[in-house]
Amino acid sequence: MNGRRSLVACVALIGIVFALGVYQHATNEYVFLGSLFVLGFLVFGPQLLIGVAATGFVPKKAISVADGIKGTFAYLIGDSFAKLGLGMIADGTPIFGLTGWAGTFAALDISAVVCAGLLFLVALAEERKIRHNKRLKAQAA
Repeated sequence: MNGRRSLVACVALIGIVFALGVYQHATNEYVFLGSLFVLGFLVFGPQLLIGVAATGFVPKKAISVADGIKGTFAYLIGDSFAKLGLGMIADGTPIFGLTGWAGTFAALDISAVVCAGLLFLVALAEERKIRHNKRLKAQAA
């Protein structure tokens, strides 16, 4: 997609919301396994592309720092919420009035939609940068 990493990650996150819905309401073993198959493909795309997009906005000298900071916060916040937060919701702490598996799936859906919204803002900045670089190349030629 010519450097449009965030847009691809947004599409994958919206796909995750739909695949989670299929997984949550699956009544057939094949639908259940198929949704897990699709989720397996879609979940690692945004994870990788967010790191690539983050390093695309910083100068070459700062790439390792930007990637390290992004990784640290992703690990501390993401891993903590995945273990503690989702466990608490599944165990009985309500989120938007939902507990158990309904609350867990609601939290996952909300997280994916919020992440897609934030990545859309990054996609806009990425598009601006791509168009700026194209203008610079056209002026140089």
